Amino acid sequence: MPVMLGRRAPSVLHPFILLVITATARAEVYTWQDETGQQRFSDRPPETRDYQRWEPPENPNSDLQLPEPRDDWPDLSDKDDDEAGGSHAREEKLRQEKRCREYEAALERINNQLRAGYREPKGNRLRARRRRLRSKEFNECR
Repeated sequence: MPVMLGRRAPSVLHPFILLVITATARAEVYTWQDETGQQRFSDRPPETRDYQRWEPPENPNSDLQLPEPRDDWPDLSDKDDDEAGGSHAREEKLRQEKRCREYEAALERINNQLRAGYREPKGNRLRARRRRLRSKEFNECR
């Protein structure tokens, strides 16, 4: 039974903790001018100066004014893809995808040749070509 009571203790403390937090959140704020003329704020009133109790505005966001919607923006919903430049972008993307597939196929061929065996000058050329293709693939396809 003590274990059960121990598990319920935090749930009993939650309202008390919430009460303490909300009480301190609404602390009094005092304002005054110091000897240099600057406005000062504190949660404790000064002992040697005249002060005023400062009240924050009730709802500082209540005067928020949203701008009116604009009617002068161009409406692109009625235009064709050609007019908006969509077909050109689509064609370029297709060309890039084709290039990337070609890079992958060429890399696969080179890797197969390297696995099949080679003589030293040919292997160096294949590895150099593979490095160039990997660099192109990395820069253009990712």
